[in-house]
Amino acid sequence: MASEESRPLLGTAGLETQLPADERSLQLENYLSKVQNRNLYLATFAAVLGPLSFGFVLGYSSPAIPSLKRGSDPELRLEDSQASWFGSVVTLGAAAGGILGGYIVDKVGRKLSLMLCAIPYVFGFTIIISAQNIWMLYTGRILSGLASGVTSLVVPEELSLAEFKNPAIYKPFFIGVTMMFFQQVSGINAIMFYAETIFEEANFKNSGAASVIVGSIQVFFTAVAALIIDRTGRKVLLVVSGFALGWGPIPWLVMSEIFPLRARGIASGACVLTNWLMAFLITKEFHDFMVVLTPYGTFWLFSATCLLNVFFTILCVPETRGKSLEEIEAYFRRSH
Repeated sequence: MASEESRPLLGTAGLETQLPADERSLQLENYLSKVQNRNLYLATFAAVLGPLSFGFVLGYSSPAIPSLKRGSDPELRLEDSQASWFGSVVTLGAAAGGILGGYIVDKVGRKLSLMLCAIPYVFGFTIIISAQNIWMLYTGRILSGLASGVTSLVVPEELSLAEFKNPAIYKPFFIGVTMMFFQQVSGINAIMFYAETIFEEANFKNSGAASVIVGSIQVFFTAVAALIIDRTGRKVLLVVSGFALGWGPIPWLVMSEIFPLRARGIASGACVLTNWLMAFLITKEFHDFMVVLTPYGTFWLFSATCLLNVFFTILCVPETRGKSLEEIEAYFRRSH
């Protein structure tokens, strides 16, 4: 399995890794411009099916909660507290999946791990569709969340707690965990999970269409981020952009770049766990925030944390664009 996954997808031994960063980047760009390999596109399409399912799980609660609140079946009708659990419990499953993901990928490889994720995805949505009571709804959400957590963490490297005795890991570990913390306290998952409810309370005439527009904007600007991130740099987008263009995809990318290989499994698992536990806290308590702080106070609180994000990024997050993993690791060794 390991030898199969380590073989280059494009059938080449790879580019020279001892070149300076600028020359290596130019050579890589020239090489990829010549690639004509249908297997590459097929593999990419297959790989993105996992995140696509992930997106279905996260976005499902937005239209489902208003419908379940108005449902005619008393066994499935949600009260406010039950709706908050229905929206947030998926993140607990994802937190468990994030921890499990590193172990599974290490044992069976990335390809098989993504294939196995389909099982809890299918079972989760099947249980939700056939639910006879609220607990079946919760169970379906936990299973689909479990698959989402594994999908969000595909780390093939060997796990090593011993590496954490090296002081050079402390700073990148702090940066990775803090970025995941700030990503969630920005309130984005609360907004996405409860988008339709938020628009209903704001007296939008068509809250469902407004939710679709929000999701479409997310997709569009995430695609834009993928196109421009290597030109603008990670740090610039984190400081000047919104969620889909910056704080959505970039923390995951930076996490994969700043950790030494020997510690990447444990460090990435801790970051994913932080991300999903904070997602649970924010999405579970969002309704209470709206009641206690009022909607205005709640969104001002999210705005304040976004401002803190900017200061943290400027002061602590290094620019990793154009740098090899070895160069990034050497930077942290010098700065600890």
